[in-house]
Amino acid sequence: MSVDIVQLYGPGLSFYLSRAKVSGTREMTGNQSSSSLDRYSNALRSLNNSNVLLENRLDQLRENTMRLELDVMRLQRHIKTSHGELLVTWQADTLTRLVEVVYERHGWKLPGGITSTSTGDMEQAEVSLMYRTAARKIKKETLWERFGLSLRYHVALEKYDEVSLVGLIGFCKSESFLSLTKG
Repeated sequence: MSVDIVQLYGPGLSFYLSRAKVSGTREMTGNQSSSSLDRYSNALRSLNNSNVLLENRLDQLRENTMRLELDVMRLQRHIKTSHGELLVTWQADTLTRLVEVVYERHGWKLPGGITSTSTGDMEQAEVSLMYRTAARKIKKETLWERFGLSLRYHVALEKYDEVSLVGLIGFCKSESFLSLTKG
């Protein structure tokens, strides 16, 4: 055994066992060797008990960590779901505003002869249908010549039907949820 290791960590178990055997053969007093062996045994037992307690605590920490990771995964899934709904709502709002701006700047009225400011007393489904019809009537030439908007905006307006339907479903769900929570 190197001197550095012995100085850092002390001698190993074999050193103490050999000393106990040597002291027994030398016919030293039984009290000295048994008291040092007892101290060593007690220290070893307390270290083993401490080790068992630490292992139990480590198992608890692992279990808690696993639960926390599951909670984080559930939270991330919930956030992603909510984020998707918010994105669709934002897209529908943006496209609705584009339809309003095009119709207002041209001086046109929305289908049904209604302006965008007078839709307050209408049902959500009626307003959604009116805006979807208005979006379909906007031509790509109108977007390009009057507003300088590229073909991408017209493609987005063509998808207005599916975006507004998803937004309408989300709106209806939130409306029914709000009515349930109030009542």
